[in-house]
This record gives sequence, structure tokens and C-alpha cells, in this order.
Amino acid sequence: AVEIETHLQVRDDAHILFGFKDKKDKELFKLLLSVSGVGPKTAFQVTSYTGSDELISAVQTNDVAYFSKIPGLGKKTAMKIILELSQKLKSEFDMQKMNLSDEDKTVVDALMALGYKSQEAKQALSKISKGLSIEEKIKEALKNTATKK
Repeated sequence: AVEIETHLQVRDDAHILFGFKDKKDKELFKLLLSVSGVGPKTAFQVTSYTGSDELISAVQTNDVAYFSKIPGLGKKTAMKIILELSQKLKSEFDMQKMNLSDEDKTVVDALMALGYKSQEAKQALSKISKGLSIEEKIKEALKNTATKK
């Protein structure tokens, strides 16, 4: 069975159904709708352009160039998205951090103490085998991020 997340946008003249591959994309779509001047079509285009992790990273690093690659999105709107979403995403990810196990929180905190951004630390953690000790997870994460840079 295939499951998708949906969002129904109701207007006077139309009912539009948007589909997403996972809950994270849907939540980003809703956050984008909260940005003034961003409607459902633009929000969907932004979330559909690349993965949600790339979008979040672009907002956190103030990467206007990332948004300028999205067809139909101007620099002004890109800057508005970055400005309005940066704080919302920060609080959103602090909430997501609570869903991590205590060991994984320790790994993320250790990587952040070494200068990695929260999103980078979580991405590195997601690529690590589950049965490792905290120390082994940190070592693996550092190896993975070091080869990427």
C-alpha cells in the first residue's frame, strides 16, 4: 500500500488537493503558506523542487541562490521566505530533537559542540548504523561529514 500526506486548500472558486511523500514535506508546505506573499502553488513548487532537508538547509544558511534556481521564484520572495522561516524552523527543529533517543540527542549535541549545525548533525546521524555506542556514533558521524567536506 502506498500512503501519501495531503493538504486540501479550499477557496471560493476551487478546492485544490496537494500531495506529499511524507509528513515533513507537508509540514514545510504549511510553514511556507505562513510566509506573507507565498500562496499554495508557490509553496508547493518550493517543496517539490528538492528534498526537505535541502530546503531547510538553504533557509538555515541564508542561501538565496538555492531559491533563485526555483522557477517562478524571485529574489525578493526568496529573501522573505528565508527571513520568515528561519525562526520558525529553528523552533520546529528544537521540537523534532525531542523525538530523538537520549543517545542520539547526545550525539547531535556533541557534533554541534564541534561546530556542526543542527541539521548537519542530524543528517550525519541518520546515515549511521543503529547498534553502535555513543562514542562509535560520533566517530562515524565525523568520518561521514569529513569525507563530504
